[in-house]
Amino acid sequence: MLQLRLFFILISVIITSIATAQISSATVSGIIKSKVNKAAIPYVNVVVKSDKDSAFIAGTVTNDGRFTISKIKPGNYQVNISFMGFEDKKQSLFVGSLSEFLEIPIIELD
Repeated sequence: MLQLRLFFILISVIITSIATAQISSATVSGIIKSKVNKAAIPYVNVVVKSDKDSAFIAGTVTNDGRFTISKIKPGNYQVNISFMGFEDKKQSLFVGSLSEFLEIPIIELD
């Protein structure tokens, strides 16, 4: 009987720790490069737009081509990238609830 109680307590602790391990927002980052010469493109406009309600979070790429956008809640998004002289690019993005940081693979603009 004591072993059964300990087993249920252990299971409860494990389930509670898994449930609290989920996050409420994440930071998304990546690098924008030119498809032609593979050089980083500074100061590109990056907009992360929610598929659910079209709410958006905007960010700008630094001079080394890297962007970081914080406080993105888990869900499905559309990343819109634009810069003068390049074609605009749209990319789907899924932000899960298990990691605080999400690194997007290199995005190349034509």
